[in-house]
Amino acid sequence: ADSGHVGRATLGAAQSLMGKLKLYQGDYDAALAYFRTVVESQRYDLAANYQDLFSQDPSVEAANPGRIFWAEFTQSLNSVFNWGGDPSVNWRQFIALAPTYSGADFYDFFPTQFLVDELSSERTVDGNLDPRYAATILSYNEEEGLTQAYGRDYFLDRNLNYIAKYTLANSGGDPFTAGINYHVIRFADVLLMYAECLANTGDIPTAAAQVQRVRDRANLPDREAEFAGYNLTQFMNQLAHERVTELAIEGLRYYDIKRWGWLEDSSRLSQLQANDDEFDTFANGREYQPLPQGELDRNPNLVPNSAN
Repeated sequence: ADSGHVGRATLGAAQSLMGKLKLYQGDYDAALAYFRTVVESQRYDLAANYQDLFSQDPSVEAANPGRIFWAEFTQSLNSVFNWGGDPSVNWRQFIALAPTYSGADFYDFFPTQFLVDELSSERTVDGNLDPRYAATILSYNEEEGLTQAYGRDYFLDRNLNYIAKYTLANSGGDPFTAGINYHVIRFADVLLMYAECLANTGDIPTAAAQVQRVRDRANLPDREAEFAGYNLTQFMNQLAHERVTELAIEGLRYYDIKRWGWLEDSSRLSQLQANDDEFDTFANGREYQPLPQGELDRNPNLVPNSAN
């Protein structure tokens, strides 16, 4: 936002969201035009430190060149703890992304082993763990130097993995009232969606450059030339991985899966089920909630959907 207009959407935010809308409609050409405008405007860039994206320090937030549109949260208003899962100005954003509020809000959103494996699958050029791992997942691993939780010695179950992103796991403080702003859309997401549009309109080499730009921030090996030689299927498989490692726990994965048609593809669905047992109960034709019977009774022009 411009000075004096904190909280207002900018032109770049509008263009980014329009690009996302067109992408989800399958209009790659229109989406490409919007994303190209944002990327080539040079008004946005990737923050040097990935973990800074999820800081509640106002000075760090303000210095983030990759912020495009976010929902603001604060610790300063002393709002009540959300025992019922109701949103407030400092609620636990990562819980908002979970499909249920089971377990009194405490145990319904653990990272899957699939996510742990994805973030562990590639080392940096220095041989270290991908820095996005510690910013996303809270776990105990002495070999990787992961021995702290919420600013003190690790006190959680060392056999489990927890959520770090959008919490104070890496800094300390009340773990339930973080004032971290939620990114509705950020520059890395735009770059990866831009790459998706480029690839699906025949320009995989330029798409590869966008993907490597995101990888560079994580200090991962330069594989741009390799990706540039991929066919569309290979590139989209790689892009799916890159979106997991960059955007996990930001509420986007399910919508990516829907956009790519994976739920209608039996082999993809089997893969999803192998990675996450939450998909085991999925059945084609049951993607939507049924239309309320009261609405159907009141309006004879409404047609029941597949769930009715």
